[in-house]
Amino acid sequence: MDAQTPQAFSSDHLNSESLFHNSTNHVKQTTSGKNAMENFRALILKLAEEAQSGSPSTAPAQTYVPILLNQFFSQYKTPDHPPYSAMIERALRELNEKGGSREESISQFLEKEYNALPWAHSTLLKDHLGELCESGDIVVTRGSRGKRYLLKTSTRTHH
Repeated sequence: MDAQTPQAFSSDHLNSESLFHNSTNHVKQTTSGKNAMENFRALILKLAEEAQSGSPSTAPAQTYVPILLNQFFSQYKTPDHPPYSAMIERALRELNEKGGSREESISQFLEKEYNALPWAHSTLLKDHLGELCESGDIVVTRGSRGKRYLLKTSTRTHH
């Protein structure tokens, strides 16, 4: 299946109890990125304005900073992958590892299956795994081989 098409994260991969349908996780993940970028843009403009107040070069700086910000933000497109909760669920289902999957295995799966993951992918994955554990959507086991993650209710067959 092509990871670039919407079918890569269609509901065929997810059951009716899917994390993807968990509106709290989905809304939080969708809106937090947008708000963060808007807040970042506003902060940079405010800092530039404060740094230039009283300076004779205020007008050029007020023009140049927004141009640079637009160039910076043009690099950041809306992700064409599902929310992290859905990607993690898919990874856990498809990896189907006995005793659960390590964070590294989940990360490698996501990098292979989805294009244009954020540059902070490993940090985001770690954060989302923690949130999903706290919400009870997934469970973590700790053993001699480190942390492993499993879907909470799993009707899996082990390899």
